[in-house]
Amino acid sequence: MLSDLVLGRRIWLQVLANDQHDRSVGRVYVEGIDVNARMVSLGAAWTCRLHNIDQVLLSLEELAHKARRGLWALPESERLPPWEWNKATQDQPQEKRDESFTHTPGMLIFQSSSSSISI
Repeated sequence: MLSDLVLGRRIWLQVLANDQHDRSVGRVYVEGIDVNARMVSLGAAWTCRLHNIDQVLLSLEELAHKARRGLWALPESERLPPWEWNKATQDQPQEKRDESFTHTPGMLIFQSSSSSISI
């Protein structure tokens, strides 16, 4: 779903904060569409509880959950919030980690020469 929204398009990033790893956290827009809100409303993304300052995203997530859209259509046993996935990955012994993939699924990471931007 994310690829359908942003791939090959010019995006605009609104940086709102920095996380504990000094990565920029913010919103992604493409052609006037708030990609963060769209992904959450489609049930294709969780709202980050740690960095969220927009209650609208939590409301959109609740609506998607009630409507059983996207990930909310999965049985609860098959849903794993990104923050729990991260913790489980970090708790693995170093030799069992896949170092080629160290970020949460569903998180956009934009690398630049000066920083990475996580949305």
